[in-house]
Order: sequence, then structure tokens, then C-alpha cells
Amino acid sequence: MKLRSRTMKLYTSEYSSSNSEGRKNLRMKFMMKKSIITLFLSVLCLTGFGQAEPRVGIKFGYSRTRGSASGDGTNNVEYSAGNGASVGIFRDFKLGNSIGLESGLIFDHYQTNYFVPFVEAKDMFSYLSIPVILQFQTSSTFNINTGPQLGILVAAKAKSGSQEEDVKEFTKGSMINWAVGIEFNTKANLDFGFRYLVGLTDINDAKDIINATYKLNTLQVYLGCRL
Repeated sequence: MKLRSRTMKLYTSEYSSSNSEGRKNLRMKFMMKKSIITLFLSVLCLTGFGQAEPRVGIKFGYSRTRGSASGDGTNNVEYSAGNGASVGIFRDFKLGNSIGLESGLIFDHYQTNYFVPFVEAKDMFSYLSIPVILQFQTSSTFNINTGPQLGILVAAKAKSGSQEEDVKEFTKGSMINWAVGIEFNTKANLDFGFRYLVGLTDINDAKDIINATYKLNTLQVYLGCRL
């Protein structure tokens, strides 16, 4: 029996599935993919209409992610933060004297640890993220930023001890976070910032095994280099 299945069975003993539910899930995934493509194209269009010359750069980050679950059988689950990392490209431009917009393509790796009776394990997720962040410039060297971030699932694994298993089939293909952060800008074309990502969507795609919601919340610290 699979590692994630064994862990989930500690939460609940109910298991049910049907062809109609499967078709419904496929339709929902198809609609989500269409929404992802639409959002991505919208971001590209927005960046194309910037009034000022956009800035392009590379971003590196370190993160701490903590999972949270609610629903059937989750009372005995204890979560703790795990280490992660990110790397990608960004593009931002000014919309006005003190307002800017940032987008990009970031590869994020998240890890969250959890403990249930007799099982200590970790979940590891890799996402291709598309942030759409409004920047409010309070001075020439400091801005406050906020906005949504879309994550497209690349990989999902669960590990307990020496056992590691692919659990992508139990994880939804995308998630949406809301980002809030601060950023310091230097004259040396370097940006340094903190950003907190609040999980808005449930990533659990195994409702037939456990009827619960599962979200990720992440604190990031990053360094950006403008080219």
C-alpha cells in the first residue's frame, strides 16, 4: 500500500469512488487549465503595455513552509515548517510615480513536515509559479507589495524514513496564494525582500480517501539581481 495512502488511512477508514466523480474531476481540471492559460496570457499582455521600460532580473530565495489541514480525521496531525528554495526570472515596470507591477516565472520547491501517531513524514512539492504583484513604492529604496500568485504543480512526493513516494495523483494540479511582502532596492541593481504566501486554495485531490482541506503557507526571503 502506498505511503500516502497508509498515512491517510490513519485519519479515516472510509473509502469510496465512482465513475461520475472521476468525470467531474476531469472536467474541473480541464477548466482549471483553461483558467491558468488565460491568466498567463493576461499577465503577458499587461507587461507589454507598461509605460516605462521594464526591468528584468533573476531571483533566488529561501523559504519555510508549514502545512495546515482541517476536516475529517485531522485533529491528531501536527505540522511544522520545512525548508524550501526558489529560483526564476522576474519582470517589473512602473504603472505610475509610486505604483509598479511585477510578474515572472519562478520555480518553487516547498517542504512541510507533519506527525501523526506512529508516523513522522514530510510532503515535498514543486511548483512553477506566476506572481502578479502590485508594488507600492514608499521611497526610492523601499516598497510594499501584494497580489496573487498562481502555482502549477510540477511534482509532489511524500517521505517517511527511507520510504519516498510520488503523490502527485493525490495533489491538485494548481494552487493560488496571496502574497504580502516588503522589498529593499539598492543602487547596485540588487533587491532584497521578505514575502509571506497565504494558501487560498485546497490542494488535496484525494477526497475519496480523506475529506479534508490541505493548504500551504510560506515565508520567503529572496535576493533579486536586475540585469
